[in-house]
Amino acid sequence: MKKENMVQTNQGDTGSENWIAVDNIRISQKYNKIYVDNLEVFFPDLEYRLLLLMIQHCNETLSVKYLFENIWGSPFVYSSIAEVRECMCRLSYKVDRNNTGSPHIKTVKEQGYRFV
Repeated sequence: MKKENMVQTNQGDTGSENWIAVDNIRISQKYNKIYVDNLEVFFPDLEYRLLLLMIQHCNETLSVKYLFENIWGSPFVYSSIAEVRECMCRLSYKVDRNNTGSPHIKTVKEQGYRFV
C-alpha cells in the first residue's frame, strides 16, 4: 500500500479534535502534539511545522529553498542549507528512531527531502 493512501485525517465526534495519522505517527493539530509509537514526543515549533508540511506533501520532493521559505518565513540564502539540514536530521531521528522499516524521511540528493 502506498503511503499517500495511508495519510488519514479525522475529527472527533464534536469536530473539536483534528488528527493526522501516518503509520506509527499521530499528530493532534488541536494540541500541537505528536505521538510516535503511541508515545508523546516533544517537537519544537519549527520541527512540528516542518513535519506537518512534509506529511501534507507526502511522496513529493520538497526543495531546501521551499522548506526554508515556508517554515522559517525568511528569504533563502546559501547558509540556510545547514539550518534546514540540522532540523531535518533531528526530525528524522525523532520520527524514525524506533522504526524497523524504511525511514519516513528521505534525502533526495541535490533536490531536497521527501516524506514517504
